[in-house]
Amino acid sequence: MGYTTTPHGRLMLMVLAGLAEFERELIRVRTSEGRERAKREGRKMGRPYRLMSHHPTRPSAASPPAPRRSPR
Repeated sequence: MGYTTTPHGRLMLMVLAGLAEFERELIRVRTSEGRERAKREGRKMGRPYRLMSHHPTRPSAASPPAPRRSPR
């Protein structure tokens, strides 16, 4: 038996579901407003590029190979 078998239980479930939907909509609106404001201010969106100018493009030949783990 669950709480949804009674009229009171179904009402409570509907109220909680409605509140959750309302809160989710508020989050969506606030997020979109914040993104629009950031774009207007010229901020870049998303993750930064992985390869930065100070990172080497490939391992140098002078660097020693990584140590290998021996199997047990």
